[in-house]
Amino acid sequence: MIIENQKIIRNITNKVVRRANKSYKSKDIDVFLDFIKLYFTQASSEDLFGRSTDDLYGLVVNHWQLMMKKQKHGSQIHLYNPTVAVDGWHSTHTIIQIVTDDRPFLVDSIRMEIDRMGINNYLMVYMGGMTVERLPSNEIVRVGPYEKVDEAKGGQLEAPIHVEIG
Repeated sequence: MIIENQKIIRNITNKVVRRANKSYKSKDIDVFLDFIKLYFTQASSEDLFGRSTDDLYGLVVNHWQLMMKKQKHGSQIHLYNPTVAVDGWHSTHTIIQIVTDDRPFLVDSIRMEIDRMGINNYLMVYMGGMTVERLPSNEIVRVGPYEKVDEAKGGQLEAPIHVEIG
């Protein structure tokens, strides 16, 4: 079951990478493609099945844009109802995208607060954190799997979290 899920997620990720290669026109394309490859690694294929490649690409490119706004040791939160005209993708749910320094119990705390407020949580995408290296200008120059970071190279552990509520 786990191996089958990983194969499906790899297939979905490859489609999103191909879409990004056609559409993403920024100089940081290589780092963005690495971000995509990490983004869905811990997702359930059942949660992503039936979603269009365009919607998954829109979801991940919007989260990447939020990543680029985050300052070292800061946080960014984007709450929105995406539309194709404005955001390049569509969802029937309200979206919360978070980027913050990784720390214990982030996902549990978010889930508990959503539950406490009586809001349905339809999807949460969290890959377990990632290593992010930024230049002093804040430009992201590398993303990688969760590992020990070299802070002298501008590295830190960050947690991009995508939540769909309604």
